Amino acid sequence: MGVIEINKDTIAEAISSNSIVAIKFYSSTCSVCELLLPVLEEVSQDRKEVVFYKIKTDQNMSVCMTYRVLSVPTILIFKDGVVVEKLSGFKTKDEIEETINKIDI
Repeated sequence: MGVIEINKDTIAEAISSNSIVAIKFYSSTCSVCELLLPVLEEVSQDRKEVVFYKIKTDQNMSVCMTYRVLSVPTILIFKDGVVVEKLSGFKTKDEIEETINKIDI
């Protein structure tokens, strides 16, 4: 399925689309954000129980304010519509999967 682009108009639907959802907040000028995308693509192939999204911060500042996203990249992981994990900065595949494993699926 990969990582699906969302925006402020579709984020509520995205969060409620699955029991576990991961959203990467990124900027088009952030090189670390670009490095993280293939990692998330790989994790999304391995972890079918999680739906992965991405949202561009500079076009969706209200969403960043709502979820207190102050830096990019940031990954918020939701379980049943509630943020249960927040990862900031570059993370490896193992670090992301370890975080997902901590969530009671």
